[in-house]
Amino acid sequence: MIGIRPESREDYELIDELLTETFGQPDEAAIMRRLRETPDLILSLVAESHGELIGHVAFSRALAVSEADILHLACLAPMAVKPSKQRKGIGAALIRRGLEMIRELRFPGVVLVGEPEYYARFGFSAANAAALECPYSGPYLQALELTPRAVRDLGRTSLKLAGPLMPGE
Repeated sequence: MIGIRPESREDYELIDELLTETFGQPDEAAIMRRLRETPDLILSLVAESHGELIGHVAFSRALAVSEADILHLACLAPMAVKPSKQRKGIGAALIRRGLEMIRELRFPGVVLVGEPEYYARFGFSAANAAALECPYSGPYLQALELTPRAVRDLGRTSLKLAGPLMPGE
């Protein structure tokens, strides 16, 4: 049985360990610690089974800035599942629950940098993010429009990820 719930302070160290183990480096754990210190962290969920923390997903603020408009988006990152528990639907369950909550908060879209084959099942695509310009532009920068054409109709737009998302930022 898998439960999904908002993270608590007691989870912080376990999330650090999970992120470090999953990504093989401490960078994502450092990003998560920095995001918690900002108002930009929107949502952080954990998955647990039999009292063990086995997954995590976070959503933070991102801005799509064009000459005509500013669109407030959510950014999905980081997302991790304990390596021994992968390929069992835990990551998908975390993402689906997180997207439901982001929809309820009325964000018009979500962006991420990730494997296109994995995230396509949730509706993410590089085509939706084609107009977004940032250091991550390309096939791995993807968007999911929660409001139809919200991102695609912006035209050339600078994407600003809120908070310090890279080590050293």
